[in-house]
Amino acid sequence: MSKYKIELYLFIFVCITAASSNYIISIYPQTEVFLRYLKLLSDSIVIILGVVNFKRAKNFQKYSIFVFIVISFITFISNFYYVDYLTHLNGVRDILFYLFVFVFINSKLFGEWNKSFVKSMNIFSLLFFFIQIPISISQLITYGGGDKVTGTLSDSGHLSLLCYLAAYYFFHNMRNNGSGIIKTLVVAIMLILPSMINETKISFLLLPLLGFSIIRREKAGMSFIVLPFLLLGCYLLYILYFSTSTSYYSDKSLSQLFSWEFLADYLFSANYNSADISRLGRFAVYFDMPNATLSNLIFGQGYGLFKGQNILGVNAHAAVFSQLIGGSVVMAFAAFFQGGAALLLLLVFYPINYLIKVKRTYPASKIQINLFLFAFYMLLFIYSNPLNDPFFLVFLSYVIIFFKYHNEIEVSKI
Repeated sequence: MSKYKIELYLFIFVCITAASSNYIISIYPQTEVFLRYLKLLSDSIVIILGVVNFKRAKNFQKYSIFVFIVISFITFISNFYYVDYLTHLNGVRDILFYLFVFVFINSKLFGEWNKSFVKSMNIFSLLFFFIQIPISISQLITYGGGDKVTGTLSDSGHLSLLCYLAAYYFFHNMRNNGSGIIKTLVVAIMLILPSMINETKISFLLLPLLGFSIIRREKAGMSFIVLPFLLLGCYLLYILYFSTSTSYYSDKSLSQLFSWEFLADYLFSANYNSADISRLGRFAVYFDMPNATLSNLIFGQGYGLFKGQNILGVNAHAAVFSQLIGGSVVMAFAAFFQGGAALLLLLVFYPINYLIKVKRTYPASKIQINLFLFAFYMLLFIYSNPLNDPFFLVFLSYVIIFFKYHNEIEVSKI
């Protein structure tokens, strides 16, 4: 068996583990400890695969990993009396997973096996996203629309974000390889279906952003005529469903949900006595705490403080910030709290080389592709925390890198 096949099978194992563990735990809670160790194994596999392919990494990837090792070590030393080394390593592995999955995927998309790798990822991704449809519908029937509709993932927001990213990826991929507009649109609509039944409000932003990114510069024909009306129809149906559903927010009209007062409270409220402090309001609460010293603001409070509930146990230092690290934590705060401004800046700029240098070979303009990827990535920092979702990081990294090299990859028709 070739080295590539071994690496591919290991990577598919990682994807299967990451994509199914949380769902299996929700059905069979007694498997939780075993699956936590299995996820540790899969994380370790990705790091090893990244190290094995490190020679093929881009220079900025090598520098970024070196910088992370340095700043994470400084964080550990500066919080030595509060965060033990096991907790630190448990937290560092999330960041290393993200950094090294980029290295591994980059090595496969920029090499002789790129066509085979893309084919394997397409098959796995389509299976994964189509499986989400019946599971999401069953969750909708059981729990009603809302946060319980997560598919096989652990977070409804992650499911919605991935659905739109998948629709964006497969639309461009299929159209560029000759698939008909009707077939392509059917696939795209099916991919975003789970996000339209879990009432995630981010869909109101992602749907028009997706529409802008997939309208192609071509002669007036079927796609030019059908696409805008189809997207408008989906948008109106989603508004109708959202406004008549029985979710937590069903007592509010759409005008109230998208009023400045509601959005300001949803994003910026800094009430420490609240059961769930708002996404960005956590920064204000954190800055007012005596624990937020200059050193902590630069290098953070320590890695692994969001983890350990299942096996290692909650770190005593984390217990001090229990309300800050529970609930709707976003990527920006998770990074800043653990690794300070140093880690936050590293994560913001790590994929920037891919996001700003997409070459245009698709009929869609360069700015359309760049805008969607850049807006999508920046949105993660203020809306969700994919650092605790390995499959999200895998698919996000794959799509970003794919559009960097898509003009060099011969992809079979889907």
